[in-house]
Amino acid sequence: MILSGILSVFTILYYPYTFGNSISLLYSTKFQIIQTILFLIGFFELFHMSINILYEYINRAKEFRDSKEVCLWKIVLKLGLLWPPHIIVKFPGAFCPDSRWQLQQGLGLTSFNAHHPPFHSWMLGVCASFGNKFFNSYNIGVFIFILIQYSTMVVVFGHALYYLEKKGVSKNIKYVIWIIYCTCPFIIGYIGVVLKDILYATFCFAFLQFLIIFIDNKRNLTIANSIGLILSSTLAVLTRNNGKEVIYPTLLLILAGVIYKNKKNTIQLIRACMVFVLPIILSFSCSKVLEIHYNIQRGGIQEALSFPFQQTARTVWDHSDELPQEEKEIIDRILNYDTLAERYRPDISDPVKAGYTGWEKSNMIQYAKVWFKQFLRYPMTYIEATLNQNYPIFCLFINKQGYYHNSNAEYMNQVITFEYPLWNKIDELFEMFYKTINKLPALNFLSNASFWCIMLLVFSSFIWRSKEYDFVIVLCSLWLTMVCVILGPVFAPRYTYPFTYSLPFLMGYFSIQKKNV
Repeated sequence: MILSGILSVFTILYYPYTFGNSISLLYSTKFQIIQTILFLIGFFELFHMSINILYEYINRAKEFRDSKEVCLWKIVLKLGLLWPPHIIVKFPGAFCPDSRWQLQQGLGLTSFNAHHPPFHSWMLGVCASFGNKFFNSYNIGVFIFILIQYSTMVVVFGHALYYLEKKGVSKNIKYVIWIIYCTCPFIIGYIGVVLKDILYATFCFAFLQFLIIFIDNKRNLTIANSIGLILSSTLAVLTRNNGKEVIYPTLLLILAGVIYKNKKNTIQLIRACMVFVLPIILSFSCSKVLEIHYNIQRGGIQEALSFPFQQTARTVWDHSDELPQEEKEIIDRILNYDTLAERYRPDISDPVKAGYTGWEKSNMIQYAKVWFKQFLRYPMTYIEATLNQNYPIFCLFINKQGYYHNSNAEYMNQVITFEYPLWNKIDELFEMFYKTINKLPALNFLSNASFWCIMLLVFSSFIWRSKEYDFVIVLCSLWLTMVCVILGPVFAPRYTYPFTYSLPFLMGYFSIQKKNV
């Protein structure tokens, strides 16, 4: 009921923020107040029924059997044969603006910086250079990178399906998960795209699977599982800059869990320490080597300050005439006050951060004090700024989509070119297929990032309701990812890929646990 209430509130925010960028449209007249109450009640009932129906369906799943005759490689091969068309049509690989910039850095065409994960940029550059050296074609090099990405995804997703089938998940739930993994545009539509979030989400998904195995083994670490946790966590940290904020606290929970359960088991304690320490050492060492070798410029602190900067910009936008001159001057030292109101966009903080003037400790301390004073003075403005940017996270009416074509690569300063118009036409047909899925009842939820964020809330409520507290470690990594989404510069579907990849698997595993009980 609490969850249904929260979701109904976020749903009705669609109207006021879409048409007026202010919550006041919900209560400015008596009629609107009545209308708001009616919609709240209606959406509450809709969410409450849906969540309960899903819980009961999972709770009553039958056909439980611990199957020992499942073959991992048969499942991987089956999945591997279903996905290739989605990478072939994008040959050599589709690029978004960020990945084009990363390739230029990896090839040494522009200065290397840490705005994007250096390891991912380096890996992309190595593959492209390899293709050029041995095949005289950067296209082939980029396609090799795509094949590495594809192979990694096939193995990780295939193992998830294998593990569920081995544990005896019901046929209906198994088929639903297969449908999701073979039709979700956020998965199949991005296999052939060069994008840091894809590999990061894949390694996070692998990390979660090893966490589930750790839970299944009653919080005991085997050698294989320890190696899996170390490799997946290290690669997750290396492929996204905020990966360490998600992975390191989760590793600490694993260490604490093993120490609590195996205080006198020296082998388990050593393995737990290795699982905690090695990913930190390996990821830090690798990043440091790249930083020294390529003289990589570190990113500015503004990347972590989207949250307060957006609130300050909203305050200037709404109350510039009321602010004391002293506060304006302090804000100006950090964010260029004169153009701040013009740069403010309710849905994205990047234009606000673009006015960041640089780090100076005394200025940041003074800004922090002004930020807090203005919060006490204009609390509703701060709430409006945060909600206006983040309400789409839990609002199903917001459905951001975007697909990248192989033809995008031609903008790479002629390094990567593609001269097959017919291939582009076929790629456009595939995009029509993805957009058709977006319009079909039920299936359209699969390509709605807000749906997967809501499913994280639903899954968490199921865990709480069923008292399956071993899942807390898994939920820790997912909720830390959600915190990164909320504190990020904009709500983008690619930030939610760890939810899209892992939640079908986790819901399937949860149904097995219910049957065991």
